[in-house]
Amino acid sequence: MQPRPPVQEDTLKYGQVEIEHTSFVFMLKQNPRGRFLRITEKTGDAFGCLIIPDSGLEAFKQMLDKMLQAANEPPPAASPDAKHTLKTEQVQVERKSFTFVLEQDPRGRFLRIIETTGGRSNDLIIPASGLETFKNLVDEMLKAANEQPLTAAAGTEAHPWTPPVDDILKNGQMQLERKSFTFQFKKNALGRFLRIVEDKDGRLNTIIIPAEGLEEFKKWVVEMAKASKKLKE
Repeated sequence: MQPRPPVQEDTLKYGQVEIEHTSFVFMLKQNPRGRFLRITEKTGDAFGCLIIPDSGLEAFKQMLDKMLQAANEPPPAASPDAKHTLKTEQVQVERKSFTFVLEQDPRGRFLRIIETTGGRSNDLIIPASGLETFKNLVDEMLKAANEQPLTAAAGTEAHPWTPPVDDILKNGQMQLERKSFTFQFKKNALGRFLRIVEDKDGRLNTIIIPAEGLEEFKKWVVEMAKASKKLKE
């Protein structure tokens, strides 16, 4: 599988906000495939990222308005120690779906936004205390997108990129303490790869290893397992 050549991207607008212990970076970008908003969440060493095509920014913003309104409503008559869902909504943008889940647990309220594309998922978690600030930055990005007409680079057509269709060749899953790990060996027009999804309490993290790197990846996993065993002895 040959690596894809880098795509030239122009940043049209940038914004950043700190909400509790989490940093959110907003970048309105454009490349030959089209225009989009990238929102990156950083908590400690962990990263999460959503990419919203330009065509779905208005719908995304309207959904945030609904969730902010729901977040400001009085709490339900339920046990404060229980985790429960207050509101769930979904919006389709081209070949992506965005699921908005407003939840509450003993630590408070938060909004989880899950982006699903071709079986792949990414998510962000926004504490309710910063949801209005988060929404205001999305409003700014939408305004900037509306003020700047979409232009195509020379010799290209600006159109939204859609991911290649994946075929699953083999599946596997394991449970470890409070985490589950899903292994999917896949192929698409770009080649074959292993996708590993870590799920802890509904929070997903994904790594993708190209097929030609699997032996090297396996070698390092074995090396780390040996080191761990020696430390226990």
